[in-house]
Amino acid sequence: QPPSTSPFRTSPPLREKVHAMRHWDVLARCLLPLLGTALSLRLSEPAAEPEPDLSIIHVAYSADAGAFTGLYSSILSLSRSLERPQDCRVHLLVSEQDAARAEGLAGCLRRELGEAQALPTLLVHSVSKAMVFDPAKIAGHPHLMRSKAVFFRLYLPELLPDVERVLYLDTDTIVRADVGPLYRMPMNHAMACSHERAQMDKFLLAQINTTALEQNMPNKSLPQLQTGVAVFDLRKWRSDGITQAMEEWPRRLGTYSLQLMLSLEFHNKRGHDVFDEAWNLYGAGLETAFERWISATPNWKPEQIAGAKILHYSGSKKPWSERSRNSKAAMYQDLYTPFVPHQQCEVLRGPAK
Repeated sequence: QPPSTSPFRTSPPLREKVHAMRHWDVLARCLLPLLGTALSLRLSEPAAEPEPDLSIIHVAYSADAGAFTGLYSSILSLSRSLERPQDCRVHLLVSEQDAARAEGLAGCLRRELGEAQALPTLLVHSVSKAMVFDPAKIAGHPHLMRSKAVFFRLYLPELLPDVERVLYLDTDTIVRADVGPLYRMPMNHAMACSHERAQMDKFLLAQINTTALEQNMPNKSLPQLQTGVAVFDLRKWRSDGITQAMEEWPRRLGTYSLQLMLSLEFHNKRGHDVFDEAWNLYGAGLETAFERWISATPNWKPEQIAGAKILHYSGSKKPWSERSRNSKAAMYQDLYTPFVPHQQCEVLRGPAK
């Protein structure tokens, strides 16, 4: 019989097809569990957290009306130092009774800087919620600030629910550089701040319940945290429940020292990021050499003062107060002169502190 001349190849016999199909079946049985495991692991991996949107700089202050003069000077210095003030939001955290006066600072700022200059947006947040930080106990403690406003910063995550990061400034700070690089610094923790030269054991000199403090301070040689200038990652703050953790410290320690509580929380438990002390040249309001010695605050060198990006007048001598202006002993008062307001602001009537 002559060979087939069909242009089409004949298919393999049926038994060869079955044999090949069995090979594929065995291979599939081996691979499918592996693929399923890989897919399961892939799906169970948490999604990478997106990078925070830091295009707008959010700055927060907390104050009562008695600190508005220093607050106003700080906002003025911040506004003059920003490269793009229009891309900044300044959040003022005040009590209900001080909210109306705080609203008036925006008009004063406009008159002081002029209509032509771009300004940051001022937003007043009235804090009305009941706090565990009892003002009566704060006032009764001889070593602490007498205002509950100092604790408002702990509630920034809920006061600013749509904000991912905030730069907190004490009202006694003078800003001399654009804070954009500080605000956008890389962060691995919920808080970034600078260190003081004093060690944690200094807190033992001024606290009530030293036994509880000893139990919560395993390493007394760690430096104190200087939190008058701080960057808060509000996303981490919310997810880690830090506000609730901070509310526990007064009960555990019997003290209302916020600096102590922040040091214990972020030194011993959570860790923190550190920025250069040029962003917080603290102790500029200390009056005497003895005060600087007892607090381990250095006499800053001329090059350190010249390079200071934020001057922090921590201490009793604020250059905007009448008592400080008449004091010859106060240090670093002349550094405030370029930031003295020239226009009268009716909101600031009354004694400044």
